[in-house]
Amino acid sequence: MAKVMAEAIAAAKLPKAVTVTLKDKGETRTLEGMAHPELATLIDCVSSLRAMGTVCNVWLTGPTGSGKTHGASQVAEAFKLRFYAQGACSMAYELTGFVDASGTYHEMVFVTAYRNGGVILLDEVDAFDNNALLALNAALANGQLELPNGETIKRHPDCIILGAANTYGLGATADYIGRAKLDAAFLNRFAVKIDWHYDDALELAITGNDAWALEVQKARRNAHAAGLKVIVSPRHSQAGAALLAGGVAISKVRKLTYLAGLTKEQANIISKDI
Repeated sequence: MAKVMAEAIAAAKLPKAVTVTLKDKGETRTLEGMAHPELATLIDCVSSLRAMGTVCNVWLTGPTGSGKTHGASQVAEAFKLRFYAQGACSMAYELTGFVDASGTYHEMVFVTAYRNGGVILLDEVDAFDNNALLALNAALANGQLELPNGETIKRHPDCIILGAANTYGLGATADYIGRAKLDAAFLNRFAVKIDWHYDDALELAITGNDAWALEVQKARRNAHAAGLKVIVSPRHSQAGAALLAGGVAISKVRKLTYLAGLTKEQANIISKDI
């Protein structure tokens, strides 16, 4: 087992700190910490299109726990911008703000980033209500946003808008049954889409327990090979590693993490050769 694990770790080619070139600023910068293999592509997309003077909205699609939010925050770090995250919304005012009974306008984080610059992540955007998102169509495509108080603001040159989702916005899937089918006009505002998949090397690097991370990855492959609609994510790797470090027995850790909620038959399938 030790030899197999060593070979798996070597094959993973553990990720290192990433060096990125900001094409519209003429700078090369090294980001500290581990990076997803698509981070450099994301930064290239944003910086290249910004250099041409056009606005690029980028959509990140990947399974839960694949590190989309962390990647977006690293974009902010690369450009030395403030990072904002907006969770799922059902009403337009949650994005554009609202005027209260006394006439005072209350600004939301999307407006703050749009006005002053920053990286704004529309997190779990495929769980937003279409009525909320349609309020952003002009802002995403035309560079200006009309606010409920009658003010119209222009998009700051350093406003980077990213969407993070488990789907491509085309509706629910077997794994993500609560995801909405989003309006085609809204989806078209995100001309660049990146597949932000699970990365074994990154998962291994950030888990802190190589043997456990490799076990979780094996369980994930078993589930996929058997066609089970079961999510085994890097969050199971990290949570399990923490429990193991705290002295919890590995048999119990398995039941508490990637085997939790499964039938006996499913657990047997996922645990094959583990």
